[in-house]
Amino acid sequence: MIKEPADARFKYTIKRIADWEKLWVIGDGNVFATFSDDENNIVFPIWPFEELAQLCCIEEYSQYRPEVMSLDDFLNEFIPDFEKSNYKLSLLPLSTGKGMAIDISMFKEALNIELEKYE
Repeated sequence: MIKEPADARFKYTIKRIADWEKLWVIGDGNVFATFSDDENNIVFPIWPFEELAQLCCIEEYSQYRPEVMSLDDFLNEFIPDFEKSNYKLSLLPLSTGKGMAIDISMFKEALNIELEKYE
């Protein structure tokens, strides 16, 4: 999956998050990693699996470790604040680059479509 283009990683991540109802972030125990894109948006990276998140715990993030988060917690506790602050998300970014930054609305729409398949 890490050799796939950003749009394929996006679809894969949405499907896996919907399947498992959890996602992975990286943090240092106090804060979660974020980065800025070329347009100075704050971007919050997420991954579908711990092993993929671990690959990005290098260089400036070498003190960070993967942390699991339930999908419910992410949607109810983080997404509202991210929307208010105009954050973007990056799904399955790679250590070789920051990946594609997407709007929260795009994430929610794609996730809702995928979750409907499980009802």
